[in-house]
Order: sequence, then structure tokens, then C-alpha cells
Amino acid sequence: MANRLIYQLSELDSSFVAEAGGKGASLGELMQAQAPVPPGFVVTSYAFRNYFSTGDLRPLVIETVQALNAGRLDLSQAHQQIRACFEGVLIPDEIREAVETAARELQASRVSVRSSATCEDSATSAWAGNWKRTWM
Repeated sequence: MANRLIYQLSELDSSFVAEAGGKGASLGELMQAQAPVPPGFVVTSYAFRNYFSTGDLRPLVIETVQALNAGRLDLSQAHQQIRACFEGVLIPDEIREAVETAARELQASRVSVRSSATCEDSATSAWAGNWKRTWM
């Protein structure tokens, strides 16, 4: 698959789980089956990897997880440190512009944002949650 930042839901099917997550791929399948799914887009795992590699983000997160595993931090401290790491790194212009363009193309005054991790809701884990991010 291509290294794309964004996919429209209408472009997706079950073969895109690694790039678009289970929810994104399933919504694409539903669209292709002519189900009444509103238009939308996904930000790909490639975009996340691009963001995660920005600056010192990745090494700082790894260092925090290692400190947690070694018992030097408790879970709450690790959570706070990792959250601060992500909040301190701006989204790269290329990703921000791709998301802004895709959002404008929806021509909607309101949108819903949901996570669709590529590894969530497996046989051994579930990671559903709510995300709030203001980018416009």
C-alpha cells in the first residue's frame, strides 16, 4: 500500500486495516455495500508514524515506558509524562494541511472524530476511547 496520510472512507475495504484501523476499514466496507454511511476520511497509520518520529517524541515516550517497566514511575506518572510529550509536539504541516483539506472537502459544519487504531479490539485487548483535538 502507498504511504498516504489520508484515505477517504469510500476508498477503503477490509484490506486497509493496517493503514486505516478496523473502524475505518469497516466503514469503507459498509459504504461499498451501499449502506448509509456519511462521508468521511481516516488519518493513516503512516501519518501517525510520521508524527511520532517528529523531534524527540519517540525516544521520550520509549524512555518513559522503560522507566515505568523498571518501577521508577507509577502508571499515573507515566501517563502524565507521555501525554506531555505528545502535547509538546506540533503536528507536522504536511499532516495538518492534509487533514484540513480533507475536512474542508466534507463541507460539513460539524464532524465526528473517532479513534480507529490498527491494533485495537483484538482477541486480547480493547482500546476504545474518546479523543478531542482542535486543529482548525
